[in-house]
Amino acid sequence: MKKKKVKKAKKKNHAVTKEPFFVGINDTVFVRRNVLLSSKNLIDCLKKYEGLVDLRLRKQNYVVEFKRVVDELLVLNRKLRSHLPKMHVREKEVLVRTKSEPHIPSHKSHLDVLEAELSRVEAKLDHLD
Repeated sequence: MKKKKVKKAKKKNHAVTKEPFFVGINDTVFVRRNVLLSSKNLIDCLKKYEGLVDLRLRKQNYVVEFKRVVDELLVLNRKLRSHLPKMHVREKEVLVRTKSEPHIPSHKSHLDVLEAELSRVEAKLDHLD
């Protein structure tokens, strides 16, 4: 068996230029203004983000405090029930209506309420005349 010779790729040494590379900017004031406006917008976004982080922390603290208060209320309720005398609860009598009229809930808008009030005031004015 013959062994195949593997050729290694030669690395080319590119000389890294240490000379500075400059690009010409035609409208420097416009570019500077855009960079500053972008920086301002970024800072505003970061401020809003920090406000949201603060809001989340306050919300977590309120939730923890709420859970603590609810647990405390449950304990106090159990203590109160243990100190109260035991009583039998009577069932309430159910009232049966002989005439059953369908009760239609009245959903009056704000405008309807104002019109009713206006007609009531006009009726009083007419009565005074």
